[in-house]
Amino acid sequence: MSLDDAIQQIREDKDVADAAKTLLYANVTEIEAAASRHSIEADYLIESALETAERHLSESSDLLERVNDHWLKCDNLAGATPYEVIVRAAEFLATALQTQPLSEAKLRELAESSDWQDRVVAGWVVRDREDQVAKDIARILATDKFIDDNGFFLVREAVGVYD
Repeated sequence: MSLDDAIQQIREDKDVADAAKTLLYANVTEIEAAASRHSIEADYLIESALETAERHLSESSDLLERVNDHWLKCDNLAGATPYEVIVRAAEFLATALQTQPLSEAKLRELAESSDWQDRVVAGWVVRDREDQVAKDIARILATDKFIDDNGFFLVREAVGVYD
């Protein structure tokens, strides 16, 4: 599927995993150029693709590495840090992590990472869990100091704390 076809499917709200995958495997420059041709914001397209991939996780499992290495760490989209894209990437990864055995050690490693993006993933993993480990990690992340350019505490929000 071409990138333009994928964008058209996303614009038409077609819930198609292949369209999401095509877009998420493209590079930022290609997405920005194609988005401009379609008169739509690149960040909206990427967020939509991540949400679609999350809904179709069994068809999108091959995206895990790409999302973790590229979209979770994306630091420039249209000249700015795309915080919403990063949060959607974290939500996708958290959903994927919850479908497989996740050790307490790995979860704590994410929660204690120096990278705020990893802590956001950990926050989304523990957000709705009721076990003691999850509650302990959520309690720690609820006071995380990371703040984005707009004054939002994204790690805190991942565990449901809105200041």
